[in-house]
Amino acid sequence: MYTGTGINPIKGIGTVAITIQTPSGPRKIFLANAAYIPAFYTNLAYLKKFNNKNVWWDNKKNLLYKKDDYKTFAFYKRHCN
Repeated sequence: MYTGTGINPIKGIGTVAITIQTPSGPRKIFLANAAYIPAFYTNLAYLKKFNNKNVWWDNKKNLLYKKDDYKTFAFYKRHCN
């Protein structure tokens, strides 16, 4: 992966569990085909994969919502600006 410091190698591909914040509290979801890059200090999610599951990002309200009923799926939280 190209980053600001150069190229950081992908050490593996797999499924990872992450905890998201939902209106009813924390919930675990699984991301398939996730890249493991030890030198990368943050998580990235490919928006197109969420869109394919009918989950969309509202960057004004900082949340993910379900397209069919606009119901909040998860909250997005910024860290360190």
